Amino acid sequence: MDIGYSTREKRRAGLWLLLIGMFSVTQIRVGFSIGISEIFVYIAAPFLFLKNYAILKRHGMLPYIYMGMAVSFACVVSGLYNRSSVFFIFKGLASTYPLFAFVVVLHHLLIRNMNGHRWLYLGTALSFIINIFIFQTSYELDTYAQGSSHAAEAIMSGPIFWIGRLTGLLSLPYKGWFLQTPLLYSVLMPVAIAVFSMGTSESGRAAALAALGSAFIVIFCGKSQSKMRRFCRNFWVIVCIGLVALFCLTAVYKFAGSHGMLNEKATAKFEKQTRGGGSMLRILMAGRSEFFIGVMAALDKPVIGHGPWAIDDGHYQEEFLTKYGDEDDYRFFLGARQHLAREGLSYVNYIPTHSHIGSFWLWFGVVGLMYWAYIVYMLIRFLHREIAAVPQWFGVLAMGAPSLLWALFFSGFGYRIVTMPFVVMLMVAHNVYKGRIQLPYDMVEEAYRYEHRR
Repeated sequence: MDIGYSTREKRRAGLWLLLIGMFSVTQIRVGFSIGISEIFVYIAAPFLFLKNYAILKRHGMLPYIYMGMAVSFACVVSGLYNRSSVFFIFKGLASTYPLFAFVVVLHHLLIRNMNGHRWLYLGTALSFIINIFIFQTSYELDTYAQGSSHAAEAIMSGPIFWIGRLTGLLSLPYKGWFLQTPLLYSVLMPVAIAVFSMGTSESGRAAALAALGSAFIVIFCGKSQSKMRRFCRNFWVIVCIGLVALFCLTAVYKFAGSHGMLNEKATAKFEKQTRGGGSMLRILMAGRSEFFIGVMAALDKPVIGHGPWAIDDGHYQEEFLTKYGDEDDYRFFLGARQHLAREGLSYVNYIPTHSHIGSFWLWFGVVGLMYWAYIVYMLIRFLHREIAAVPQWFGVLAMGAPSLLWALFFSGFGYRIVTMPFVVMLMVAHNVYKGRIQLPYDMVEEAYRYEHRR
């Protein structure tokens, strides 16, 4: 890395990262929803790409940029092949262009201020507070407030409202200042978030499991690079232990659900998900049916895809419910269709997919699948080899790995500002590990100090 950046450049980069975060979750609607700061990132990206081409090449970032460009190209090709509307092709590009733009812009800022990630996450936490009152996300408006423009009260009553906001604020110390944050806080706070998620929400199980995974990783690694490398050496043993723990937690969940130990909504959800059987796969299929429906559809056009926001002409949702759903789900599905028919309305349903990997494969074909599959590989490689590359980023990358891994499979690519900084930092950390990018001296010295602290 070029380490000759002035203090003024570092501060300017930190300020821009703060602003990108602060206006990231605040969205406006222009046919589709987009974060305010994303607009500026998307405009700046082509200019910074041309300006920094030589640096991007030297730092090993070009392959990731070209992969992002390839997904955008696949979006256009798949859309034209499947005769998707121009609107949906552009909407698809709004999901693929960030794979290029965020890599270029965040690389430009982070190499000038490697600790600037803390300001990005501070800004993002503030953005989640700001958007309670103005520029709310389309998801929360549509889900909790039925599209109302005066939605603060309705959004605050949503089941996962506090989980998202509190996690962003309470995780900020170890995300931005991991080495300075007391280790006990970094361990106990994820556990507290897990308990809060399970106790207050029907949708908090994934957040709880991710938080417990984070706590385990930080207990094993601490703050020293030698312990982090020990984690890498024992990675596959730890994975096996994690799988055993997952089966045990599933058993605990089934016991708690069957004995009425969950909250009312969570108990109702448990009963619904276990009607067809109590195996881990059946629970997962009942709770994340969109992923399995999307993959089932993607297998019909695995190379070219169905085009962005594909319509369910093949009746994939009905087929899935027939094979794997329960009677109530199927009746509700048919009832909705019959209601629309009585109202004289045509039934148009998009193929459901609530997954980074599933949606990109479904919409853009094998290129979209390969992109996120490679990110999964990078994440596993980071935990297996590179976890000690940038110790100051441990609270983001290592502790955030369980949450991202879940999101890649079972969450949509809606909060791009949440996913893409993690992905870019993962790319930069890999190139630090490879020696293409050098850490600033003050970060090396800080890591050395915590390594040899008694």
